[in-house]
Amino acid sequence: MTEKTKSFHDKVVAVMEKVGTLKKDGQVSFGQTNYSYLSEEEITSAVRRALIDEGLVLYMTECAIDRVEGNKVFTRGKYVLTDGEGSYDIASVGEGQDSGDKAIYKALTGQFKYANRQTFCLATGDDPDKIASEQLTQQTPKQAPKQAPKSEDGKEPVKPENIAKLVNLVEQAQEAGVMKMGKKDFNPELFGRWIGAMKNGKPYDPEMIVRTIMELQLAVNAAKEIGDIDGGAEATLLEVPA
Repeated sequence: MTEKTKSFHDKVVAVMEKVGTLKKDGQVSFGQTNYSYLSEEEITSAVRRALIDEGLVLYMTECAIDRVEGNKVFTRGKYVLTDGEGSYDIASVGEGQDSGDKAIYKALTGQFKYANRQTFCLATGDDPDKIASEQLTQQTPKQAPKQAPKSEDGKEPVKPENIAKLVNLVEQAQEAGVMKMGKKDFNPELFGRWIGAMKNGKPYDPEMIVRTIMELQLAVNAAKEIGDIDGGAEATLLEVPA
């Protein structure tokens, strides 16, 4: 008796059965934000094995940037799931935010991840809509902030609120088109490394940090007023450590 060939529909159902429920494998913890997530790597690894077993291929056919808002990028794309005979068109959207050059890649990662999740009805074993964000925060044990020791010259670690102000101002400066601060070039990458060192507990002169915040704010305000800045801001950038 000849074995019945699986239909395209049956192959898709088989992928759903093989993948089943996926456990969230990532964790984000920053300030009051605390949540777990299912990574693109976990989804792709699980779905890829099932697709190969069933002789199915999933590939992108269209991709476009829908819009850009500051350091946010919104994308939309289309994919095709096929076994060479039957096929299924999939539409998906993505959103990515980054102060550097990775916003587009984050958007595409999210776009591909949710195309898979919705197509194969991938469950994670919980439903975040059942619990309010405030409850999730309250249920998460709070850890005491790490107290970095003073350096030999007596400098103290930078306060978290000042780090947050600098991060926000650097993003504003990029969005406003700041090119110069006084006679010095505005370099967001240099600021990024500096801020990273602060987050890791490297001590700096508190007075210098406060003055830098004030001067960066002046440059941002000037750029917003004249559209683009070329040495026009009444501010002088302090020497930023590399």
